[in-house]
Amino acid sequence: MFDYHKLADKLYSANPEGKSRMILTLVELWIACDQSAIECLPLLREYDPSVPIELLQSLLLPSLEDMVRLARAEEHVRLRCVRGTTKGSILQDFGQSHCFSVRYFDSSPVHRALLDEIVLAAAKDREAKQKELRDLKIQYQHLAVLFRSATCQYETYWSRQNGAEVIRHKSKCIKCTYKSQMGNIFIVMHEWPLPPVDLEAKSVVFELRVPAVFAAWREATFFLLKSILKLDFMHQRPIRPDTPGYAARSYTGLSRYYLSTATHRKQQLTV
Repeated sequence: MFDYHKLADKLYSANPEGKSRMILTLVELWIACDQSAIECLPLLREYDPSVPIELLQSLLLPSLEDMVRLARAEEHVRLRCVRGTTKGSILQDFGQSHCFSVRYFDSSPVHRALLDEIVLAAAKDREAKQKELRDLKIQYQHLAVLFRSATCQYETYWSRQNGAEVIRHKSKCIKCTYKSQMGNIFIVMHEWPLPPVDLEAKSVVFELRVPAVFAAWREATFFLLKSILKLDFMHQRPIRPDTPGYAARSYTGLSRYYLSTATHRKQQLTV
């Protein structure tokens, strides 16, 4: 779909009929992807793919052959929408009992085992962090005792400017050294890597190991909706430049468990 669109979009940029034929071809390619994905993931059949069939009615198709192709494409999309028995959006719902990610998680031993692994490791990390905090508190209290019992140190030297004796604070004063060491004690906060709500945690774990078939289907569907049919988001929130990133592949609490679609596909094929 990506390769064809990249070539055909330039070729038909000034040809409305050619562009309509291009869109029809891309819809047919998506239908082939959809049919293949359903064969591999029957659960997908229960969800409306969210493809607005009414937009296809504006295509300029002069030949009968193209009209027949369009009719077949519309029929597939219509039947998919009708047979979608699960409420909500497969592309937007997250952390809800009916959403695809949660239902797939519940049927996947791999994802359930991964959740247990994450929770166990996070509990160990939190225990280690609590021990670190206790040790740092003891260290701080020890330095505080030394600081309170010490006195600032001074030294005497002769000024070259006026030849007088000058008393100044020592640069390596022991009392100030204790104070500096106390100020340098810090600890990095431990953040529990998963949401506290169980259903949301299941959706997060699903995204760490997205099935290769579903990943391809979702990417193709989003490409069709956004790049081809030019749909826009209902709600858009601007991301501030200083907003921290929490993508699974880069978030420190989960990045070690993340597998790219390609890596996960290789593992599935091996199994």
